[in-house]
Amino acid sequence: MRSRGMRVEGLEGKRWFAGDGIAEASLRELGRHRILALRAGGRQYLIPLSTCVCNPRYRVVVDSIEYCEAELCRGFIEDLSENTIPGFTITGRVPRPYEDPRPLREDTTNPLVAYRGLQGRYVLKGYREASRHNYEPYFYEHLSGRGITPGFKAYYLYNGYPLGLSTTYVGGVDGGKPFYESLSRLLSGGGLRIPRREGGLATQSLAAFHSAMRRCRGWWCGSREASPDDVEDWRRRIEYYYSHVSARGVRDRVEEALEGMERFIGHRVQRIHQDLHLSQYLYTGGSYLIVDFEGEPGRPERWRGALEPPVRDFASLLRSLSYIAFFALKERLGTGFDETAEAILKGDGDAALAASWSRRVARLLAEEYTRSLKARGWDWPGSVDELLVLAEPWFVERGLYEIYYEEMFRGRYAVAAASTLEARIPL
Repeated sequence: MRSRGMRVEGLEGKRWFAGDGIAEASLRELGRHRILALRAGGRQYLIPLSTCVCNPRYRVVVDSIEYCEAELCRGFIEDLSENTIPGFTITGRVPRPYEDPRPLREDTTNPLVAYRGLQGRYVLKGYREASRHNYEPYFYEHLSGRGITPGFKAYYLYNGYPLGLSTTYVGGVDGGKPFYESLSRLLSGGGLRIPRREGGLATQSLAAFHSAMRRCRGWWCGSREASPDDVEDWRRRIEYYYSHVSARGVRDRVEEALEGMERFIGHRVQRIHQDLHLSQYLYTGGSYLIVDFEGEPGRPERWRGALEPPVRDFASLLRSLSYIAFFALKERLGTGFDETAEAILKGDGDAALAASWSRRVARLLAEEYTRSLKARGWDWPGSVDELLVLAEPWFVERGLYEIYYEEMFRGRYAVAAASTLEARIPL
């Protein structure tokens, strides 16, 4: 890809890159490192680069010179720990590595690496899109010591934009794994085992998070009552997503959601996770820790800074069950994406069993979340049924966003989001 005489290679296939061509690019020296600034697809990106030995998938070539994404280079982390990179502002202390960093996971939107320091193991997460509405570093700082997230160590900015986060490494598994295993076991004839303990831990963590954020008074957070203008903005967002996706079988749900938003006038809105699903939890066996607070990567910039009611996170959590139902059924049937979507919409046999499981688990999560909030002194929601009614329009809004995101970044996955929303799995 070429921009104003600069040729950049190696961005193809990167999950964080939404552009199909570069409108503008520049490269700036920062000591022994570089910052590649890009504008593509209406978005701005800042990519720290360095020189070290790395897997070709992490290489970026600028005008025939090879670099690595900097988080994979030990020298970059060493300079972060010494706070010697020009233009960087660091809050906290990045632990110094004594081994080369390695990718922690290969399926993340932003790079995530792990390394060992003198006092333990650490994770360094880099950001790529330049957004002033990426509040993840501030979430970690505010929630530090509360047992809600992995331990906070530091974050760093470049020209005011969050560029990375350092945390302690916590061993665990994807928070959705016990739920997926529960449904897979049921579909294979192994009997029903509802993940009650895991559901309780996940919703207790969510309630603790929402309570902690309601007390946040930083420049980036806060709490207030929702206004009619908020409701209209949420409605515009729903219509925007719907007008930009190919799914037409959910129009009735869209109309219901638009009407249902009226209920939220006067409800408290605050800074929420915004992209919560079961895979945004790390399950340690004894706790569910919440991760990945940078928000929805596909959400248009004008809506990223919005305060929203906590029930929006809960509705997003229920959408996890939609994906689990789809992919567990896909595995069971041995079918492709389109064939699995057809089975979901037909709704009999194993598809009916998956839908029933998802609704039962959704009820469990609603019961546990309501109980956890009441234990923290909340007078909302009044009942489990009230919670599920309030979650409905946000469930649709989140489902539309997922179709929008999948069509933008992972095309074939869009039918998973669309079919489960149309089939009302689990709401």
